[in-house]
Amino acid sequence: MSDQAKMNHEAYVALQHKLEAESMGKIALMYDGKVIDIYEDNDAAYAEGCRNYGLGNFSLQVIGEKPSSLGALSLQV
Repeated sequence: MSDQAKMNHEAYVALQHKLEAESMGKIALMYDGKVIDIYEDNDAAYAEGCRNYGLGNFSLQVIGEKPSSLGALSLQV
């Protein structure tokens, strides 16, 4: 796991209860250990991440979904 993915995963875990209470099922765009924004769908989050941070430099996490090996969407993309 890259440093970026690890930082983002740790940030998600720290904020998980708050995110689940406010945005269950939505997509968190994460960069540098911060939640940048919350999106309704994966495509919009992915496009924004690529546009602003470049492929391989951000993470997406479905809020409320338990990661499995950090999950397909929470892996660094």
